[in-house]
Amino acid sequence: MVTFQELIQLQQLQQKRLLEIKDYL
Repeated sequence: MVTFQELIQLQQLQQKRLLEIKDYL
């Protein structure tokens, strides 16, 4: 099972990737 903390970490990673992609565009 995935813990709540892990879910938050995953969301943060996805947000960072989105920001990085926006920077490239």
